[in-house]
Amino acid sequence: MRYPIVIVLALGLSGCGAEVTGTAAVVGAAKVKEAEQAQKQQEQIKQQLGAAAELERQRLKAAAEEQ
Repeated sequence: MRYPIVIVLALGLSGCGAEVTGTAAVVGAAKVKEAEQAQKQQEQIKQQLGAAAELERQRLKAAAEEQ
């Protein structure tokens, strides 16, 4: 009579493990997406900084030519 109870408990606990694994997979996928977005944002910032540096170089060159 003890063995059916043990089997039922084991099956119930194994289902909880599957839920945790599924949740971890979802969280992992969200973190990957978040990292990709951060990389895109970093690239945009680099481009903006490059454009600002180029504009400053042009302004300095124009100022030097005026003198």
